Amino acid sequence: MTEIARGYWRGTRRLAISAFVVWAVLVLAVPLAAHQLEVIAVMGMPLSYYVGAQGILIGVTMLAFVFAHRQRRLDNARKDGTNPLRPERARPWARADGVPGLTGALAMAGDWLSGAMLLTLAGALYALGHDGLSWLIGLFAGVALGGMLIGPHVHRSGAASVTGFLAQRFGAVAGALAALIAALVTMLLLAANAKALVAVLAALMPDMRYGSEAGILSIAVVFIAAALRSGKPGMTTVQAVAYPLLAAVLAMLVVVTSKGIAPNIFTYGATLQAISSAELSLLQGELADPVSLKAYLRAFTTATPWDAVLLTLSLALGIAAVPHVLARPVAARSHEGARLMPAAALMMMLVATLALAPLAAMTRHGMLTLLTGQPVGSLPPVVTEMGSRGLLDVCGVPAVSQQVVTAACAALEEPPTTALRLHDMSVTSGTELLAMPWLAGLPSPAATILAVAVGIAAVLGAAWLGATLGSCIRRDGKGSAAGIRSGIAALSAVGIACGAALLVLTPIADVRTLLAWGLALSAAGLAPPLLAGIWWLRASAAGAVIGMIAGVGVTLYYIVATRFYAPSFYEMWGSLSAAGYGAIADFEAAKEALAGAAGAADRQAVQAAYIDSARAVANWFGLRDVAAGILGAAVAGLSIGLISLVTPRPGAAAIELMARVRRPRPGV
Repeated sequence: MTEIARGYWRGTRRLAISAFVVWAVLVLAVPLAAHQLEVIAVMGMPLSYYVGAQGILIGVTMLAFVFAHRQRRLDNARKDGTNPLRPERARPWARADGVPGLTGALAMAGDWLSGAMLLTLAGALYALGHDGLSWLIGLFAGVALGGMLIGPHVHRSGAASVTGFLAQRFGAVAGALAALIAALVTMLLLAANAKALVAVLAALMPDMRYGSEAGILSIAVVFIAAALRSGKPGMTTVQAVAYPLLAAVLAMLVVVTSKGIAPNIFTYGATLQAISSAELSLLQGELADPVSLKAYLRAFTTATPWDAVLLTLSLALGIAAVPHVLARPVAARSHEGARLMPAAALMMMLVATLALAPLAAMTRHGMLTLLTGQPVGSLPPVVTEMGSRGLLDVCGVPAVSQQVVTAACAALEEPPTTALRLHDMSVTSGTELLAMPWLAGLPSPAATILAVAVGIAAVLGAAWLGATLGSCIRRDGKGSAAGIRSGIAALSAVGIACGAALLVLTPIADVRTLLAWGLALSAAGLAPPLLAGIWWLRASAAGAVIGMIAGVGVTLYYIVATRFYAPSFYEMWGSLSAAGYGAIADFEAAKEALAGAAGAADRQAVQAAYIDSARAVANWFGLRDVAAGILGAAVAGLSIGLISLVTPRPGAAAIELMARVRRPRPGV
């Protein structure tokens, strides 16, 4: 490298480190001060909630634009104000088939806000309250992280995708392993979108026979067709058009409430105050369990600060490295477009994201006030309407009719005597956003419009997953190689679709968990080699391969063992568990009850309670399975570092590739 190139890369590295430090302070450090900030009120809401739901997101968006601006100045900087590698009359470099900037930014925002992502964010904010902000911050900030540290540099390498970059940087074995990891990630994300579409069909057409099968089949067909056709330019245009419509639907639901027009996207403090008042009233009236009711605005009631940071980082790393989100900036028309596209996408995502917290708050308030105190024998029609659509459970069963609810409540160990209590009711997991119009008192057309929008987002998300998979596998194929790659793409698409269908038909996890698992594998298997390959010249092929295997292996082991073999996991690793005395006592009691169970029916119920109690104690230092990606990323990063130091340095091809990435480009 010339001295000019070395100086340019030193400046680029300093800028990246500075941006990452600011990013870490915003995303990881500021949320830890929630208890100190909640005593300050802003527009009727605690400052801690306001900062997490809006302030951090706005700050991350501004950081992305500042980074792009500073990088552009660095690319054009020289003491005499000219680019040393560009004659003054040279035309800017551009890809002939590249993605235009504005269209790519809109489509990139659409890639991120799929049907599964919508239900995940709304469900986390509804169910976890303040603690659900970790999901929102992590999933949003990951786009900025990938746009600053990964996407533009993969674009400069000339690779067609992140898996293609890893193949060029570390060799064919690493590329094949990265493609396999990307396929596993795609399968989990596809399953999450299929679950989202199934929920939408149930909400729209409750009497439809084989609705679940129809949703799964539709997603599979769209995914396979997109993988075989790989029509990325067409998909880009479709998603660029669809995203503004989706954002408009979300904003409309916030602005148009049951009380009329109330533009409260930024000022929904009155709703949050009403939630706190309703919680207090329910506790005073003994209509809520003080153990299970977690204050909506109180931070760290369902997770410790350490758990929240690890979850945020796991989600952010997963989004930063997931291939289908990075595909747009990697295929940008110019280097400047590759930098600006993620920043512009974040600004557009902000419009839709700011509407999710008010929607979740409206849903929560509606749930607190709809049924609590309502006599069991006289349920309002909206309850059975929601129950028939798979949106609401009462006394542990779908509230499809008054008779079913009455019988289920009477069969409880502690049945409600005169009125329903809060813990007798629950919105079906993964459908919280779809239930919002019903709980907020909006007319039926609003519920239909929202469900259709979520369904379209799920279908488009599945299509782009397929298009990304097909283009990655068929890259650089010519002649007979093109036919072979097309066959591999077809077989891979069918296999992934079948795997996703199996995950949906087997109710092992909800939408939010499937999405988190997919991003955990991305964080463990793709983020470490990408970051090491770009920012550390010494990283070797052996280190990358072993790191990917170790990271994904540890993550898969932790997810599977804690989810499906929790009792055995706790028996083996109980000394590392962070479970409290109460949770351990519940597990031991459930274990004894299982040993003494007699009948088959009793044993089945006791077995379920035993597994649930085991999952509460089966962990390493309190780490949840949805945040397992950070564990795999740490193992992968450590493996890459150690193995690379004791193996030969990268060869000439890798050095030339990195020289292309690290030298200043003309015509920015």
